[in-house]
Amino acid sequence: MRPDDAPTMTNGQQVAVATDPPLLALSILWHPDLSRVGEVAILGPLHAAPPMSLSRGTPTFSSSLGLARPLFDTFVGREPCLHIGSHQLATLLEPTPSSRARSHSVEVDLEPLIQRRVLSEADLRRGVVVTLSRRIVLCLHLSASPNNPPPIAGLLGTSDAMVSLRNAVVAVADLDTPVFIRGETGTGKEVTASAIAQLSHRARAPFVPINMAAIPASTASAELFGHEKGAFTGASDVRRGYFSEADGGTIFLDEIGLTSPEIQAAILRVLETGETRPLGSRGPRRVNVRVIAATDAAPEGASLLPALYHRLSAFQIQIAPLRERREDIGILFLHFLREVLEQTGEISNLEPPPPSQTMWLSGDMVARVAMASWPGNVRQLKNFATQLVVANRGRGVVSALPELPTTLPSRFPTRPGIQEPAAPAPPATKPGPSSISPAQLIEALQRHHWKPSAAAKELQISRTTLDRLIDSHPDLRKASDLSQTEISRVLQEHSGNVSTAADALHISVRALQLRINARKSR
Repeated sequence: MRPDDAPTMTNGQQVAVATDPPLLALSILWHPDLSRVGEVAILGPLHAAPPMSLSRGTPTFSSSLGLARPLFDTFVGREPCLHIGSHQLATLLEPTPSSRARSHSVEVDLEPLIQRRVLSEADLRRGVVVTLSRRIVLCLHLSASPNNPPPIAGLLGTSDAMVSLRNAVVAVADLDTPVFIRGETGTGKEVTASAIAQLSHRARAPFVPINMAAIPASTASAELFGHEKGAFTGASDVRRGYFSEADGGTIFLDEIGLTSPEIQAAILRVLETGETRPLGSRGPRRVNVRVIAATDAAPEGASLLPALYHRLSAFQIQIAPLRERREDIGILFLHFLREVLEQTGEISNLEPPPPSQTMWLSGDMVARVAMASWPGNVRQLKNFATQLVVANRGRGVVSALPELPTTLPSRFPTRPGIQEPAAPAPPATKPGPSSISPAQLIEALQRHHWKPSAAAKELQISRTTLDRLIDSHPDLRKASDLSQTEISRVLQEHSGNVSTAADALHISVRALQLRINARKSR
């Protein structure tokens, strides 16, 4: 959802109504007093906000608890260190004499603010990271509304995308309507499904999450719908099946687009009749189950039967990727750090340090985290927080960050003044394979979760050419190059989660699932 879109509901569908203009906002991503993370200052309408000077005492940031206070950090001067204004439909960041005297005291997107920066609306939509005195990290971004609905367990963030998501969850939770959740891998589809179940009248009944990609095609029917004793060779006992286990509650079918047409048809029958037919049974069994389904792909790429897709999509929820809600990274990162530090017994690392003491995690390190691309979204950020805590266990200060995903380059000019828009650039010529660097190849594959066809389309090369580039890259392999031993090991390390295992193996989910099915059919 665009930052200037306000969420609303109509006929069970989530839609957006534009508000004009969007608001310019500053969110705290990191602060020595970590209770301040997530506080927001609304500066005013885009291109119409009054000029603002950033200092220790201005502006005022508001929290979800109703507190309103400035930055209050002694390392940020009382004199302004940054001016924010507008001119010719652009937002300007101006260094002050104070910041020029200490050129590294203010950084914008990891670069020292030495001269005027001109920000486009596109820059503000992605979120601009501002670091003060290596201690405080802010995100300058757009916001549709200063209002933030109450938090829901697991659904953290103050961005417009998270406000919209929480509104959608509340709107549909008390109904029995099927829900279809779409979002990239790692965005939190299961957490969203669990939130819907916990807010529904089925909250005390079972919530049964199923990774459909991890179920072999040969046993899917028995695992979902159950079987009678003796229904097939090896069926020595009666199995209830996941739908029966969820009776009275909610079943979550993740990666539903990777199931066979036969299983999809059986799921459609359950939705339409409320009945399952276990293998070997003489008749159907009634079940009262609410179905929530999800896929990483867009509808046209999810391989769903049209009838099942239309039955599931009575209410759709789209979860935004982390790169589109940069203002939430501080809240999420702090939450994950707390979880791991509590396990290691080092939660005191997050207490505000004395003025003379160095922070456990510096602001400039957090700025690098905020600028990273995070193709694996919230799941990848959580894993990164775990790696950071474990790698620095027993140290009073974080000495090094684990490897970060590729950072986003600055997209605004560093020229001192406003210039007229440049003439449109001529159409780019189609690149040849020799112009694609190994780093570009890996980045394209990462962005598309190792799906070769999608990466080839972005790189404007054929699938055959992409295969040749992969073959020539020393660090890349195809699914066919992986041994079953390695596949089994990685699947075990990821608790059978095919999506995260595929990311770890650097292959697509579909390619991994084909290898798993081939092994099962032997």
